[in-house]
Amino acid sequence: MQAHPRGRKKAASKNLSFLVDFQTRAQPVFQEAAARVHRGDIGKPVMAQVFYYAGRPSKDKTRPGMDPGQARVLNFYMDKTIGGDIIVEQNIHVIDVANWYLQGHPLKACGTGGRTDWTGTDYAQNNDAYDHFIVTFWYPNGVQADFSSHQLTNSFPDLCTRCFGINGAVDSHYGGLVRITGANAWVGAEKDDTFRQGAINNVKAFVQSVREGKPVNNAETAVESNLTAILGRMAAYQQRVVSWDEMMRSNEKLEIDLKLRW
Repeated sequence: MQAHPRGRKKAASKNLSFLVDFQTRAQPVFQEAAARVHRGDIGKPVMAQVFYYAGRPSKDKTRPGMDPGQARVLNFYMDKTIGGDIIVEQNIHVIDVANWYLQGHPLKACGTGGRTDWTGTDYAQNNDAYDHFIVTFWYPNGVQADFSSHQLTNSFPDLCTRCFGINGAVDSHYGGLVRITGANAWVGAEKDDTFRQGAINNVKAFVQSVREGKPVNNAETAVESNLTAILGRMAAYQQRVVSWDEMMRSNEKLEIDLKLRW
């Protein structure tokens, strides 16, 4: 997948709206946190800690006699060809916040990951996705981001993007605490209704843009975050350093011919 610069211009020229539902970017408390980081409240960014720790997804939805293509679609989150693996399908939400705070995308990444908890269980039948990732992203200006994720049973659940600077840190949890610590301390929320209210805000913004004829278009940042997740996946699959430019030049494809019968 590659971002095409004409895509956004084409939508804008036709007065069209295109909005990917990143709930954090639609929430005022996260918007304020990003604004404070960008204006220098934590000082020069030095490093970041990004994680998405979740339990297992819903059980395998395959039923006896079900069409194989239908089964794959219903289990998309466990199918790396359809869902992109958990780092792309799910973890992109915290990766997007890291790009937002750091105002760009990584230059390279290295990583690892694997399948442990899903293998040999009722999740394994139509599942080839990883259940955990560990990736280091290198951003411009020498900033490194430590990313990790998992979907493991009875484990520690939390979604968080932290960015540490010379004078403080932003500590933001999806659905939880959002604050800045250090010289310019600020508490934006003890608990934020990120998923529900963020989705509502995005739907309202999209509908309003259509009604008023004032297009909204976040394709550029959405694709950038998607590609960042793909970069991390590629680095983890290959267990080596992969640059952004190498990823963009890659001819790697995840293809499928479902031939669905519903």
